[in-house]
Amino acid sequence: MCRPPSFAQAAGQNPDFDIVLPMLEEVCFLREDGQAPLLPHISDGKVDLREIAGLLQGSTERPLALQMHLGTWNLVSLKSDSRKLTLSHLRSITGREGTPSDPFLVRFLNGPHRRQGATPAQVPEASAQRVAALAQPPLKQLPSLNRLEEFLFGQPAPANKLPLDADLLNQIRLSDPSVAAGFVADDGAARQLARLLSHSVEWQPSLGCEGLTADAVNQILINVLQGLDRLVGAERSLRITVQRGWGREAGQLQEGKKLPDGQLLGSYGQALLALWEERGSEHTIQEAAADLAAKAPAHVPGGVPYLVCFAAAGAKLQFYAVRGGGNASAPKPLGRAFDLGQKTDRAWVVLAAANLYRLLTCFGVSQTSQNRPADQLAQAMSAL
Repeated sequence: MCRPPSFAQAAGQNPDFDIVLPMLEEVCFLREDGQAPLLPHISDGKVDLREIAGLLQGSTERPLALQMHLGTWNLVSLKSDSRKLTLSHLRSITGREGTPSDPFLVRFLNGPHRRQGATPAQVPEASAQRVAALAQPPLKQLPSLNRLEEFLFGQPAPANKLPLDADLLNQIRLSDPSVAAGFVADDGAARQLARLLSHSVEWQPSLGCEGLTADAVNQILINVLQGLDRLVGAERSLRITVQRGWGREAGQLQEGKKLPDGQLLGSYGQALLALWEERGSEHTIQEAAADLAAKAPAHVPGGVPYLVCFAAAGAKLQFYAVRGGGNASAPKPLGRAFDLGQKTDRAWVVLAAANLYRLLTCFGVSQTSQNRPADQLAQAMSAL
């Protein structure tokens, strides 16, 4: 296969390479089966998928599908200008950078007559049903503080184990069989859910300022909570949103009280579901937890015995149960401090996030009720 020269080769061949360089960009494509990685140079800011198809399979007759977000595939016509995509658009629709470590994935199909936009996989997509099953059986009351840690890190029922990329699951199983027991190898039946969870387990955080800690929290924990809420569908969704700092739409937050760094909100900002505190890697998890203890209790809604919260500093993250009231005791640690730099610890956090979502969605939810799940949650918690 003819392959264009790398930047290093081009530099050696062209004395004016410093002039050429700004006009070129090198992006990586990879066949779904892992064969034939391709690093073409893009000089006009657009990628011609017809050209990619010709280079990767030697023909432009077979249909080409491009992997999108959450593991879905989208067919692109190779006979019209829709095959030409700008790099920014390509990256926005795939969620990938197009680098050798994060290539654009393409699939070639035998059947040429699928409609554009179809998903070529044969197995029905059941992510919404799998997420809905996490809420079964419905919880009739909050777990007691003494049993909350067991609930948060407990294993799902065999039918509700969380799908994960098979190779990733094998790696985790070798390092920590106890957390691997909460997952099952993705069989293609819940592709979007498996892609969501695998992304958070695979995400390798960077250490440094508080912003990098926030990025790790978003990618590993918040990503799961919001992703589950999207996948479950509009009728079951809690309408989860995230805020950092004061927001007037956060109806249950106590105005005038100093806020924790992050707030997880339901019902379009009207229900407070969780709080957290973040610090950069120059701080300890104990310092972040102390800030959480100083700020969070004042915001626990009246009548609710506790909120499941967490503190993060650098790569460390720990969950806590925070109780409200003026004389509230210190937050109760739930489990150990996890190292987000370790894949198995990220798997524990993902498992805890799924169980936390179950905690938030199961209050008062019944198949026959006409009320919104988030409204039922608020009513059930306020009645405790």
